[in-house]
Amino acid sequence: MSFEGFREKKEMFLGNKEIASICKYCNDRFRVKHIRNMARSELIRNFRDVAKITHNIKRGIVYRSSLLSDFQSARWFSDCIKHYKINKVVDVRPADEYSESPYADETLQLFEHLNLVIDPHYIVEEVRQKYETESPMMQLYRHIALAHRIFFKSLFEQIDPEKDIFLIHCHAGKDRTGCVIAIIELLVGESQETIRQDYLESEADTDLENLNAFLEIIEQEGGIEKFLLNCGINKERINHWKQHLKYEKH
Repeated sequence: MSFEGFREKKEMFLGNKEIASICKYCNDRFRVKHIRNMARSELIRNFRDVAKITHNIKRGIVYRSSLLSDFQSARWFSDCIKHYKINKVVDVRPADEYSESPYADETLQLFEHLNLVIDPHYIVEEVRQKYETESPMMQLYRHIALAHRIFFKSLFEQIDPEKDIFLIHCHAGKDRTGCVIAIIELLVGESQETIRQDYLESEADTDLENLNAFLEIIEQEGGIEKFLLNCGINKERINHWKQHLKYEKH
């Protein structure tokens, strides 16, 4: 029966308040389902809670996706952000890339926009020379690990996983975003197998050789905590992130 038909017969068994409550419940249920479908569909590529695949990260804290700004004019966009309670968005696009699809002032009222840059068009010469036999994409992944100490320091300083619910995105949501998410996954003790599985979830053209090049740099520095210390992040902050992100199994 339609809501209209249901309303016509309301005097037979329910009062106005009960009808209003039921209709609101049904509408809210539909609205939540619609929001989830929008976020999980191909409209926002690679949108997901990182805890969907990983085993050691608490649910509802870390999200990843492709470009969000292309969808900010959609009616469901603000509802999506509010539904997942995202209060900070880490946008790694450089200025030229950002200018092609910037966030509107209205959108920036929904969350704090942290523009922490990883430029995919620039690779330091040292990396190019040392890994000259590798593909440009593999060089980029090594470059992200070797030349972005300030980026990772800023990320750990400007995000507090005790109170923030945050989303990380680049353009496609797989290469730059994939590297940043891998750092978080390593910190909470995810297995290499799980990290690779999450990475491959993003798109058909993800290449494990690229991710392996990134992970190799972390290993060469003595593991994730030593890498983060080398980025200038103090031990207390590293432990704080680990404490509030890691899912403890009981």
